[in-house]
Amino acid sequence: MQVVVSTDKNFLAWQGFDLFPRDLNSAPEATPKAYRILRSTSLDDFKKLVAEDVGVDADLLRPWSVVGRQNNTIRPDTPLDPNSTTMEDALVKVQNKTPFRVWIETVSRSPNGKPEFVDRVVPSIGQNPSKPILLFLKHFNTEKQTLTGAGHIYVGSGGRISDMVPEVLERMGWPATTDLKLWEVSNLDICVSDTPLINNVGNQGQHDRTSNTESHNSAS
Repeated sequence: MQVVVSTDKNFLAWQGFDLFPRDLNSAPEATPKAYRILRSTSLDDFKKLVAEDVGVDADLLRPWSVVGRQNNTIRPDTPLDPNSTTMEDALVKVQNKTPFRVWIETVSRSPNGKPEFVDRVVPSIGQNPSKPILLFLKHFNTEKQTLTGAGHIYVGSGGRISDMVPEVLERMGWPATTDLKLWEVSNLDICVSDTPLINNVGNQGQHDRTSNTESHNSAS
């Protein structure tokens, strides 16, 4: 069977709409890699195979199924069941089509040596932590007119959009005084809405940055 694997490295290198290019002949750094494996390949062995290419320990990887949506975009949908005995079993459980598209989430190792797979949620003032939403961040450089991936974060579904601004600024390496605009990318034909989700430009007046978000509800 064929498994098409997208990584964070692909997302960061992709200069275009959506999360990853669908054409496997796109720019080398952004192009997902197609693996030919046996249907009987175990999920653990598949993770070890990808880990060799990614350059991290296999236990730091979490594969997600990738699905096509009605708005013509592709998105990670749900993590593959770790109890799946084979990759074919994992494919059947998520009812995916062939080629089997997978996004590999890479996490850090906690001080106790265990992978940090517990989804981090940005605290919401006055609310309890809620179901996390996985957001993919893109940076639109107004000077260079380029749109590139900037990683992903988790936010609480019950929180405010402004709650994630500090983490976005930290992720981008921008000062806390940075003026920021955030839009949601809706589909491939309409990149952003006319009104940003958040606009704090003019509050500080020292830095001006524009960012876009790709989002979906995560299954944890």
